[in-house]
Amino acid sequence: MIRKKIVLLTLLLVGFAAKAEEPVEELGPDRWPTTVEATVDDLIERMPDSSKEKLAAMDEEGLALAHFGIGLHIRNYYGLWRGNDKLLRDACGGEACHPDDASGHIVKALWSKLRESG
Repeated sequence: MIRKKIVLLTLLLVGFAAKAEEPVEELGPDRWPTTVEATVDDLIERMPDSSKEKLAAMDEEGLALAHFGIGLHIRNYYGLWRGNDKLLRDACGGEACHPDDASGHIVKALWSKLRESG
């Protein structure tokens, strides 16, 4: 069961990365989303359908496996390590928190929205 989750997560990460024709650049502070909702909407817009389906099909326990896949992308791309304090605070209920924790909340929000719409 764990092996199947790891394979699904790997496919999710590869599928997400494969959509971009050019290397993915980090957003600058002038383009950072500052809410979880805006971040989730941006992710949904940019993710390939196959990655959305794979993430939505995961159970909640499997989301921890997304830490080094989509979670890493979220931390890097949306500036969680580079000062996007507004997004950190929104993800963690108004308090600044660790980027790992914030990305976990964003992944869960993304997962929930994909499951609701699918």
